[in-house]
Amino acid sequence: MALKFRRGTDSGRSAITPAEGEPIFTTDTKKLYVGDGSTAGGVAVDTAVSDGDKGDITVSSSGATWTIDNDAVTYAKIQNVSAASRLLGRGSASGSGDVEEITIGTGLTLTGTELSTSGGGSAPQIQVDTITSSGTWTKPAWGKYFRVYICGGGAGGGSGARQATSSDRYGGGGGAPAQAYWMEFTNTEITGNVSVTIGAGGVGGASVSTNSTNGANGTAGGATSFGSFGSTYTSNLGSGGSTSGGSRGSSVRLDSVFGWSNTYSGQNGSNSSPGTSSGLSNQVLTISGNWGGGGGAGAGGGSTTTSNGGTIDHWSQIPGSPAVSAGGTNGGNGNNGVNFSCGYATIGTPGGGGSYKTGQATGAGGNGGYGAGGGGGAASDNGFASGAGGNGGGGICIVVSIG
Repeated sequence: MALKFRRGTDSGRSAITPAEGEPIFTTDTKKLYVGDGSTAGGVAVDTAVSDGDKGDITVSSSGATWTIDNDAVTYAKIQNVSAASRLLGRGSASGSGDVEEITIGTGLTLTGTELSTSGGGSAPQIQVDTITSSGTWTKPAWGKYFRVYICGGGAGGGSGARQATSSDRYGGGGGAPAQAYWMEFTNTEITGNVSVTIGAGGVGGASVSTNSTNGANGTAGGATSFGSFGSTYTSNLGSGGSTSGGSRGSSVRLDSVFGWSNTYSGQNGSNSSPGTSSGLSNQVLTISGNWGGGGGAGAGGGSTTTSNGGTIDHWSQIPGSPAVSAGGTNGGNGNNGVNFSCGYATIGTPGGGGSYKTGQATGAGGNGGYGAGGGGGAASDNGFASGAGGNGGGGICIVVSIG
């Protein structure tokens, strides 16, 4: 049987007198009365919601406060996202506020529920360009920072004198090394491709084929430049041997703005064992450029004692360094220099000096590696060819691009 309701007044009396048996509901007490149609004779049924957890909602304060339980609202119960590939958050400049949809920008990909990068990555790009001949370096479009290492060409060593055994017979001096240094730039400084000039290694003095003749000088090494950003000095030649000495190629003073001191000079030629090389003071960086060539050996007046060519070893403290640049022995040639890496730089070792032995053609100086000096040639007796000077090593430019 359907119930019919009439609302009572706030005082509990119905403005419309209900018929007997009709229920009445009062707003002041929120109670339903059924029975005789009055609050006096009817039976009260309490319609208020009691405090407590009702499932996903908790009622408190005698029914006045209804609170959604923690974790009760599932993903399925919130509104739908408007489109695929959306994240939820807030990006409005106004600060705190309602949750908003955030779109996926360039470089990101949302596949299923996985967000990943789609290009570039987090690791920087690095490109190392090693340039050994003149031309144009092409700047990578993505490059942001550049470190440039330039090294000029080493000088050639002098050849040994050819003199009578009654005279002093000096070997040629070792060629000087080239200048080398680092430069650093940003992409706002290097805005395009750069012309690169690689300095050639100096040529060693030619062997002497005429009696009672002094040795020939080597030639200077060429300068290496990286556009207008920087250039090395030319290296100094080793002079030819004579009856009074074969001078080494002198050291090159490096620009103090780059924190460098002098590089090692070549060794003097000698009329016996070659002289020692010039020292390096106040060295700032381990890779101080390069080294001059070993001096050529010779003999004193009235002497025919065999003597070895000059040996150079100034890099034994550098990890992975090569063997020494050994001078020749028993009238033989000095060893050629080699190239080895030290970080991004490539360093050349010099040529060893040629060795003297009476009654035969004598040893030539070894050729230098990148930027290093050639060794001096050994002196000889009249009637025999003297040792030629070794060639200096060519220059090099290394550009490290990072982006």
